[in-house]
Amino acid sequence: MTVHAWKKVVYTGTLKGLVRFKGQSVEGAQAQVYDGKRGNWRQWAIRAEGSHGWGYILEVSKFLEGLYLTASVPVTVQKDEDTDVTVDLQPPDDLFRAVTIDGEMLTLDDEWTQDAKQILANPHSYKSLFAVLRVGPFDTHDETTFSDVVDGDVRSEFHGEADWHLDKSVTLSFTARIFESAAPRTASTPKSRAQ
Repeated sequence: MTVHAWKKVVYTGTLKGLVRFKGQSVEGAQAQVYDGKRGNWRQWAIRAEGSHGWGYILEVSKFLEGLYLTASVPVTVQKDEDTDVTVDLQPPDDLFRAVTIDGEMLTLDDEWTQDAKQILANPHSYKSLFAVLRVGPFDTHDETTFSDVVDGDVRSEFHGEADWHLDKSVTLSFTARIFESAAPRTASTPKSRAQ
């Protein structure tokens, strides 16, 4: 008796190329490949199943000169071949805004010493803050919150909001708070506010 078994074979192909903006090459762009069918995003490895080429959508983005540049390009990856692609990034429509929050937050429990020369001898924590708030005519509000706890009893919170207006302007609001408890704030929890 002869038994035939099917075996799924995965072939690979290579996707390489050039990313440009206004005709100049751009380094450090982020690229993802989407198969357009199963909702799967793939980074780095691109696979083509079967003996024919496999269609994908290449999504490329880069934050450059204060703009979030993007491009979406259909690509076909062939079995055991290199596929060359040139991607020209496009600026966003002028109705849309991306606000970058990039900084650091120091949370300090100063109950140990008030001496300014030894202030960092107190329990403290540095936390990096990074977020991009995106707003435009369809999503007019975006916000983010960062929080940190030091010594189990001091909690800090930094909250940022961006609001888009019909005249294309954006209002930014920032609130910093510190609490004498690690528990989330309630109506009775003392707080200080800076805006």
